[in-house]
Amino acid sequence: MLGRRAANAARKEAAVRLAALELSEQVGYSAVSMADIAQRSGVAERTVFRTFGSKAGIFWHDPFLQRLVHHLDPATAALDPLAAVSESAAAAAREMTRQDRDLEARRRALILSEPDLLGVGTQSMGRDIGELARRITPPDADAEQQRRLSLFALFAAMALAFVRMAPDKPVDDWITGLHEALSLAAFGPLTGTTNHSPKGSRPRPQV
Repeated sequence: MLGRRAANAARKEAAVRLAALELSEQVGYSAVSMADIAQRSGVAERTVFRTFGSKAGIFWHDPFLQRLVHHLDPATAALDPLAAVSESAAAAAREMTRQDRDLEARRRALILSEPDLLGVGTQSMGRDIGELARRITPPDADAEQQRRLSLFALFAAMALAFVRMAPDKPVDDWITGLHEALSLAAFGPLTGTTNHSPKGSRPRPQV
């Protein structure tokens, strides 16, 4: 259970994210300032900057990825990182409320509509991607394995960020899309195969 300080910080983060989203939907992302977001959310502008770093950082603050990392079991990931991340993604999706999924869908839709936001995604998600890579990398991994798992963590995080969401549809529909995105991240978008199981063998690239 969250302590009072953590709960207050979470409340402020949620208020800032909602204010930034609503304002951008109303007048456009480029027309919204950090001062506007602070005023709308009731959170001090200095706190907004300290928490998110930038306006783009508000939108690339990814609570879904943070939930996924929280659910990840390093022991399972050491045996099968794709299956472990897929299972954690499903668990994270299922614990989100309909309201959570609605806000997440709106956030993703706005990012996809704003070229200025797309370009800063990897940088803003860096801390969570680093933590994901750390959790799926065995302590005895050699340099090549570390490199490959770090790349998978990066590709997986970005692939998950662009899975289309329809909050009015069953959550299992979204989970199917998450699994397909992770398969693409693991095996590459040019394989021509997205419907294999997370635990399946590597697909044969089409030529």
